[in-house]
Amino acid sequence: MSKDQTVYTFKLKQGIYFHSDPCFADEAGREMTAEDVKFCFTQLCTQSATNQNFSLFKDILKGANQYFEASADGKTTSLLRWRN
Repeated sequence: MSKDQTVYTFKLKQGIYFHSDPCFADEAGREMTAEDVKFCFTQLCTQSATNQNFSLFKDILKGANQYFEASADGKTTSLLRWRN
């Protein structure tokens, strides 16, 4: 994490795979990528009836509160910045 807590760096280990599941093409598992991490963080910051874990980022992750509020209206496209 950067000193100003605005940049988080994750080093993904190669060779980590999801189990085979119907959610994947051909139901075959695949290697985890940075896009998977991005997807999970975005989902945790999006308002929905099934998201009960926003508290993990609320008031902690810069921009998370604004993203969560904007997601109620579907206006979130410019609020998160990702670098792979």
